[in-house]
Amino acid sequence: MSQPVAGSSANGLANGTASPGWSEKGAGWIRSMDLRNFMCHEALHVDFIRHVNFITGSNGSGKSAVLTGLCVAFGTRARTTNRASAIKDFIRTGCSWAQVSVELNNEGEEAFRPDEFGPRLTVERRINDNGSSTLALKDFRGRKVRGKREDLDELTAHFNLDVDNPCIVMSQDKSREFLHSGTPKDKYKFFVKATLLEKVSARLATISARLVVCKRQLAEAEEKLGPLEEKARQAEQQLREVEEAESRGQEADRVMKQLAWAYVHEAEQEAADAERGKREAQERVEEFEGRLATAQSRLESVQQQIERHMGQVNGCSNEVERVKAEQGQFRQQLAQASRQRGAVEAACGRHERAVQERKRRSEELSGRIQDLQERASRSSQAHRSQRDAEVAAKQSLVEQAKERLDSVNRELQTAQGSVRESEGEQEALMKQEEEARGRARDVQAWLRRRRVEASDKLRAFGGDKVALLLRQIEENRRRFMRPPIGPIGAHLSLEAAQHSMAVEVGVGRLLDSFVVSCLADYRTLKQLAASINFNNLTVISYDFNLPPIEPPVHGLPPEGLVTVLSVLNIANHVVRNVLIDQAQVESTVLVPGFDEGKEVAFDRRLAGRVKECITQDGMRLFLRGNQEVSLPRNRNLRGGRLGCNLEDDEAKGREEEERLESSAEDLRRQREAREGEVKGQRARLQQLLIAQGEAERAVRLAQIELREVRQQMLAAEQYESQVNVSDLEEELERVEAEAEAERAALEEERGRLEEAKEEEQKVLGNKGRLEEELGALDEALGAAMERMDQLTTQQRKMQAAVKRLSDEVQRVQQAVAACDAEIEAKRSAAQSKRQQAMVVCEEEEGQQEEGEEALDSEELRKRLVRLHAELPQDYQAVLAPERKEELQHRAQKLRGRHTAMMNTIRLTTIRHDYLERSLGVRVNALRTDSNLLGQSLDWTFQDHLSKKRFKGHVVVDHNAGTLTLEINTSNGSVTDIKALSGGERSYSTLCFALSLHQLTEAPFRAMDEFDIFMDNITRKICLRHAVEFAIGNGSQWVFITPHDISEVDAGPQVKKQKMAAPRPTS
Repeated sequence: MSQPVAGSSANGLANGTASPGWSEKGAGWIRSMDLRNFMCHEALHVDFIRHVNFITGSNGSGKSAVLTGLCVAFGTRARTTNRASAIKDFIRTGCSWAQVSVELNNEGEEAFRPDEFGPRLTVERRINDNGSSTLALKDFRGRKVRGKREDLDELTAHFNLDVDNPCIVMSQDKSREFLHSGTPKDKYKFFVKATLLEKVSARLATISARLVVCKRQLAEAEEKLGPLEEKARQAEQQLREVEEAESRGQEADRVMKQLAWAYVHEAEQEAADAERGKREAQERVEEFEGRLATAQSRLESVQQQIERHMGQVNGCSNEVERVKAEQGQFRQQLAQASRQRGAVEAACGRHERAVQERKRRSEELSGRIQDLQERASRSSQAHRSQRDAEVAAKQSLVEQAKERLDSVNRELQTAQGSVRESEGEQEALMKQEEEARGRARDVQAWLRRRRVEASDKLRAFGGDKVALLLRQIEENRRRFMRPPIGPIGAHLSLEAAQHSMAVEVGVGRLLDSFVVSCLADYRTLKQLAASINFNNLTVISYDFNLPPIEPPVHGLPPEGLVTVLSVLNIANHVVRNVLIDQAQVESTVLVPGFDEGKEVAFDRRLAGRVKECITQDGMRLFLRGNQEVSLPRNRNLRGGRLGCNLEDDEAKGREEEERLESSAEDLRRQREAREGEVKGQRARLQQLLIAQGEAERAVRLAQIELREVRQQMLAAEQYESQVNVSDLEEELERVEAEAEAERAALEEERGRLEEAKEEEQKVLGNKGRLEEELGALDEALGAAMERMDQLTTQQRKMQAAVKRLSDEVQRVQQAVAACDAEIEAKRSAAQSKRQQAMVVCEEEEGQQEEGEEALDSEELRKRLVRLHAELPQDYQAVLAPERKEELQHRAQKLRGRHTAMMNTIRLTTIRHDYLERSLGVRVNALRTDSNLLGQSLDWTFQDHLSKKRFKGHVVVDHNAGTLTLEINTSNGSVTDIKALSGGERSYSTLCFALSLHQLTEAPFRAMDEFDIFMDNITRKICLRHAVEFAIGNGSQWVFITPHDISEVDAGPQVKKQKMAAPRPTS
């Protein structure tokens, strides 16, 4: 049964030193630790909290055994702890085994295999008295999950737990060594050991020594390779001589037989050639007659096609006229649709106002009903004639008001159309003005860029970032297999400035590109470019070892045409190869203008030799299938960067800028004048709208007054003493009905407005369709005219071919008659030579082998003489079969040994070179990291000193292998800390130790007896600072000390535990 630390409660805590409910997620910190039969402990259980843990106790209580058990659990060697020489020495006296268990928290993002171990894992190491030990990694339920050394290494690597590193676990011996490391060299050794620089340097030195040995062994192997190659070559040469002699003898016999029958075949061939000549002549007569008939038929077909295409041309012309007429109709329809939409919009406005007026009238009539009831009693027969006159007068006023309203509506419709037209013209002028001013600003920016480019040629090809990139390339030159070439434009110059714009268009973005020799250099250059935010850099990977490319003459443009390649001066052959491969500069033709370019670019006979034509102003002309394409120059491209004169460019730029500014100013004046007209038209429109409202109100008022007079007269006639408001009530109902009708009419007008807008969009779509149709018809008409020209040319050629074929038929017919006598003489000579050849061999033996080069009799004779002269005198002895087999076996054996050895050397050399380069990279990285660690140590040391208002520095000299602490006191700067007072020296040493701790990352850290040489006051200051640092650092800390730490306050983040006093031995 394991026992908690002495003085703790049932939960393992004592004196209320820490909050039992305290917990915090995180991976790798120690939750608890169990020691059984380990060193002086029979059974010990220690609980830890997430942040700061103090373990105190008198000497001999087993405090340091806790730290030793922690190191043993994580795989350290027994000798490394300085507590035992073998692992079995940790077993408690009188026991046969010992066990150390460390429970780690395993929660959060950095958890180690959480799906296997869960929120906690336990590292358990059991030690046997025979010197063996077993390892177990258990999950949160206590079940063993893994148990190999590789699993523990993976765990420690995951959490960065190197318990041999004094910055993670500082034992008693390491604490004393650190506190007594008085000399700069001792401090430097501790620094490199704590930061693992010592381990890395040792590994790199071992690798370097092994590479030297490997290099020496490669040199020795290469020395042995030469004699072995010479022996293999001599054996192969002897074998070749024997094989050649054998081959020549066989070849001589075969050539002699072939020669005999070659004479026969040549004579027979001559006779057959004569017969074949006669047949061919006869066939040619028939062929020419057939070709003549075909040519005559094709001539007739061409004439028919000419007549048919003439009809097509006429049809296309008529169709073009029809489409243009339809365009005129659609323009009228568009204008009508716009007017209709304006009228509907005005009607919508009128109906909206009528609805409001009906609403007001309804309210007015409601009031009038009550008023009439009061006035009805005052009506009499005497007033009837007066009311009749009032009715006639009011009727006249209604008619006059309606005529006025109709006149105002006509003027309003005309004014609205004028305003829309003027606003459209004003908007067009504004767009033209903005475009002119924008182009003027573009010209100004281009002039500023040209001045910068003229002062620095490199900036012309990529801007300021090119200079930064070239500086990066120079600083990292050793990272490249071969130095990059670029920018390409910096390696070019023009012979004539008039081609500057055309070359700029033809070469394009390649002028800003860089060229590298391999993929590794491509990646390196991209990384350097990204480091300076040059992300749009174009890099081309190309083989620098290729010789200069010479394009075939048959694939080049005809002589007399100027190409981009011919006007460029290129000093570097790699740049020349890239321009030929990537931009086809050898087949890009430069021409003065459009007419000259059209003749070359659209000539289908040059389709395979001319890629495109570029005019001096930057227009491109080329064939795309059967389509002739001409592309204007990019408006933003105002001049080339090669061979241009700054003064000429500035003069042209200022001239264009002045022209654009003048044009923009003219457009501004036109726009302001149009604005004045629009303002006047809008004022007139507003007046007409007001007049329309007044006229509508006048009509309504006159109608209302007329109805009132009539109602008063009827009321007076029907009832003298009674009030009759039925007419007013009917009028009220009628007004409300009219209001409803006006609302319905408003909705109808709104629907008509949407229909008018749709009709207008439909007309616009038809207009666009007609424009596209007209363009297609123009293109078809041009194609038809071009086809007519082709057919006419073809007709002339066919007529000349018919005449030429007629003459050829007559000539061949005369040649057929002269062949018979020649054929008979050659047949007789061939028969005589066959009889002579039969004496030498059969005909089958004298035939040449299939695939063999055909030779005539004279060539065979010369070959036979040469073969007899090349045969050795001891021909039969040289060709003995056993000698040939012996030479073959010896040559194969020697060559196999040489090839195997050469391949081994080559592969080993490749690996050695790769490792040597990698070692150089890592040495440089170690040097850089060492300097950075020294700077970081200095900064953190200053930060810790500043908390007590001290100042100082850490000076690390890697070349001399020294580390010096400089402390600034009131008496000056001190480099020997022994000259400081006890408190200053202890605090400075603690600051140095904590600074070293900040250089490493680990989930927990432990320090044993770090305050051993401090007095009480210094210990109090240092403890407070150490606790503040441990809490702020974020990882778990375990401090072990034999001294009193009552001045340290316990809390949720600080836990104090005291080990039980050692029992006296009996």
